[in-house]
Amino acid sequence: NFWRSMGEQEMLVRFDGDGGLGTITLNRASKLNALNLNMMRLLHGIMDNVDRRAGTLGCVVVDGAGGKAFCAGGDVQAVRAEALAGGSLPADFFYEEYAAIFRLATLFQRTGCCQISLWDGIVMGGGVGLSMFGRFRVATEKTVFAKPEMAIGLFPDVGSTYKLS
Repeated sequence: NFWRSMGEQEMLVRFDGDGGLGTITLNRASKLNALNLNMMRLLHGIMDNVDRRAGTLGCVVVDGAGGKAFCAGGDVQAVRAEALAGGSLPADFFYEEYAAIFRLATLFQRTGCCQISLWDGIVMGGGVGLSMFGRFRVATEKTVFAKPEMAIGLFPDVGSTYKLS
């Protein structure tokens, strides 16, 4: 199955039903796979599919397209612009992001399916959140791990302080 939204291929998902393996590829390489609201909503749809396959899907591999980044975090530019314009995107995005991260963080407990994240290149902010609670993280020699929001006075969110301690 491939998940698409209005022809926009921001997140492609392929499940191999025979082998019990699912693959989630963050596919927004031109933006270093930075997360946006559409990607978060697509991820919820994917998690619904994974939940329905509890007991038959043994592993979900999460990776990033393009070879430069697993995920550079949230699309801060879009969130900032919308916040300055008084829009609802900041609240909507963070609500969806944190809910998706919770679903990934509890994936094994809910379904018996383990998450393996392939860190190749930049892993920052929301990308850390999407992947750090999985059972396994594989980092390549090109991995750059960061929580840059701390440099501007924000605290590391979604349980990062627990994981980083």
